[in-house]
Amino acid sequence: MLKEVAISDFEYIAENKSDSLDFIHREIGSTDSYFVSNQESHRVNTTCKFRVKGKIPEFWDAETGKINKSVVFEKDKLFTSVQVSLESKSSVFVVFNKTGDRNHIKKIVLNGTPVNGYYSLNGNNIEVCKSGKYRIEYSNERPKEFEMTAIPDLLELNGQWIVTFDKNWGSPGEVFFDTLVSWTERAEEGVKYHSGKGICEKQFVIDSSLLRANLKIYLNLGEINTNARGYINGKKVGTLLKDPYRIVISGYLYPDKNKLLIEGANTWPNRIMGDLNSNGVKNYPWSNSTSHYNKDSKLIKSGLIGPVLVQFLGTLDINN
Repeated sequence: MLKEVAISDFEYIAENKSDSLDFIHREIGSTDSYFVSNQESHRVNTTCKFRVKGKIPEFWDAETGKINKSVVFEKDKLFTSVQVSLESKSSVFVVFNKTGDRNHIKKIVLNGTPVNGYYSLNGNNIEVCKSGKYRIEYSNERPKEFEMTAIPDLLELNGQWIVTFDKNWGSPGEVFFDTLVSWTERAEEGVKYHSGKGICEKQFVIDSSLLRANLKIYLNLGEINTNARGYINGKKVGTLLKDPYRIVISGYLYPDKNKLLIEGANTWPNRIMGDLNSNGVKNYPWSNSTSHYNKDSKLIKSGLIGPVLVQFLGTLDINN
């Protein structure tokens, strides 16, 4: 008698065995679409196995609307194994809607060891965070090798920050932070209970040797509650709404001195709790949600907490 064996529709092998992913599989005509979600509060690097044969995977990003066809994958008789890296609580659609056997990258090797998650691919461009000798293995082409020379270390923007609050909402205006902490940890009641915007200002130095074509530079804000808008040397870099609070700043930097402004904002609860603790001396916001809080309610972490890092990645056109 033949015994039926159930074949899984989706499997994954994460670097950390305790990491958890979730998925939904939907067939739309001849297209297989998998929604893969990272359930962890940290980045997860994994190899996902999809029960799909003869089709080519693509990454569809619902947040940006972009489709990335530069996917590292291998095929066997039952599965297509795809290297997937997901940031904290993020997700991606892995879409199989094209057939064929086009040339693709099967594996990326660093100093003799296969790697996953220490690079990103977009078209012919690869970004890597580690220096060393790389080997790119293809399905229908000879391997390519290149060496990425020393990548600069992270630059932490520590020391004193100037943080400016709106005085009209009970704050003292300009405040000096020797280290970045939640506004709720400050002694000044106008900062502790502040709700709204706080503008963090910092000057930092970038050596001219770091502003070169084969380095891509990111700003990583670390922890911020709850969102931020960044400016460098007076130019808006972008708005960050969720973790990871990271954005490209190449092209905005000057050799030597640079000025960084982070405009962060939190929500109403802390100011409401501050008003409740003032015994009615002054009520700054009007809200219909005050019944959800009392004098003893726990304050919500607020503002830029960091660490704020300048990160350098090596970049290369793999077709050259």
